[in-house]
Amino acid sequence: MHTPSSRTIWFWTAVLATIAFALFAVVPVSADVIQPINPTKVYFENNGTPVNEKVTFTVNCYGYHSSSGAPPAQSKPSESENVFWFSATCPSYGCTVFERYNLGNRYIKSCDLEGQLNDENFIIRNFANNPVPNCTDLHQYDISSGGRYYRTNDRYQACFDNSTGTPDTYFTRRDSCLKQYGDEINETDLILNDRGEQAKRMCTLQFTIPPERYVPTPTPVHTPTTTPVPLPAHIVLASVVLASGLVVMVRMKKNS
Repeated sequence: MHTPSSRTIWFWTAVLATIAFALFAVVPVSADVIQPINPTKVYFENNGTPVNEKVTFTVNCYGYHSSSGAPPAQSKPSESENVFWFSATCPSYGCTVFERYNLGNRYIKSCDLEGQLNDENFIIRNFANNPVPNCTDLHQYDISSGGRYYRTNDRYQACFDNSTGTPDTYFTRRDSCLKQYGDEINETDLILNDRGEQAKRMCTLQFTIPPERYVPTPTPVHTPTTTPVPLPAHIVLASVVLASGLVVMVRMKKNS
C-alpha cells in the first residue's frame, strides 16, 4: 500500500488551511453601522429661575413592547412596564446630553422624570408620551468653502448672478462673492454631535421643578436581555473543512 510522504501531508495541510482562511477572510461579516448621536439640550427651572446647579435625573417611560408601534390587542393599563429609560447629569442650565433614544418596537404611554437638586429629590410625572417630544432638523450653513461656513443672502446672490465667467471659474466667482457678502458663521457656534461633527438634528427637554419633594422608590436594576447569535455560514463551513482535513491527516498518518 502506497503511503504518502511527509511532504505530501504538509502540502495538503497547507491547501486546507488556505481554503479555510479564504472562507474567513473573503466573505465579509455584516455589522450594524453605528450612527452618531445628536445632542439634546436640557433646561431646568425652579420658581421661574434657571437652575445653574448640578441636577441628576432619570427619565422613565412606560408602555408596551410592540413590533407594530401600537398597544397590543386587549392590553390593560396595569400591564404597562418600563420600556425605555436613560439617566444623565446636568452640571448647569442648558446642558448637552447625548442619548441614542432607541425606541423601536415600543409603544410608550407616558414618561416620568425623577431628579435630584441640592440633595433633594423631585419627580415630574407624565411630562410627555415621548422621552424627547421637541426635536428639530438642523440646517447650520448654506455653503462651506475653505474650511469656513457661510449663510447666503440677497447681496451674495446678486453678486453671483451678475458675475460672468466659464463653468470652470464657478467656484472662484462663488468664493469671491461669499467673502464679500456672505454671512460667515463662527465655527464655535456650530452644534456638534458626539463625534465632534456637525449635528443633523437637535432635541430639547425643558422642565420646571415642582415645589413638592418626595422620597424615591428604589430604582429597579435593568438587566439587558441577550440572545445567542448564530455563527455566520462561512465560519461554520471553514470549521467543517478544517475538521475534515485534520481527520484525513490523522488517518493518513496512521496508515503510514
